Amino acid sequence: GPDGCLYVVARRYAVASGFTFRVRRLSGGPAAWRDDLLYVSPPAHLGNAEGLGVWQEAGGDLGVTLITDDGFWPLTSTRLIEMRLPPGEDCALGF
Repeated sequence: GPDGCLYVVARRYAVASGFTFRVRRLSGGPAAWRDDLLYVSPPAHLGNAEGLGVWQEAGGDLGVTLITDDGFWPLTSTRLIEMRLPPGEDCALGF
């Protein structure tokens, strides 16, 4: 991301409840990894998130854009989802 953190979308599928996904922010380094869980979608509510982009507004606030795919399935839809992110503390990644 523009703040030096690594942002990850992790998705999960269950037959009984459908797709759910999480947005995580990783910072730090091997000696002190920090893993912040930023968002968890309700099961079968927003779809199958397949991509994410993190951007920064002029005022410094961070946002994320997620895309879900319908997979050519008539009961689902393709969506663009945007949300603001809480600020991170120190987002320098060190390896």
